[in-house]
Amino acid sequence: MSPKFNKQKEITKSPKIYFQDPGLRNFAKKYKPPCLYVATRDFWGKTHYNNVPVYFFPAYAIARI
Repeated sequence: MSPKFNKQKEITKSPKIYFQDPGLRNFAKKYKPPCLYVATRDFWGKTHYNNVPVYFFPAYAIARI
């Protein structure tokens, strides 16, 4: 199962991420760089987009691209 990416919103640079949960924030820091973090409500896992690891968290993080 892999998430579908919107081609109109292709990631061109690292997004600014705002983590609401302190534990999740600390967890994310361990993987920077070169990971992109994107929040979705229905997907939790890891995949790759343009050979860059992408981590998905359900509704706990907000990514501004």
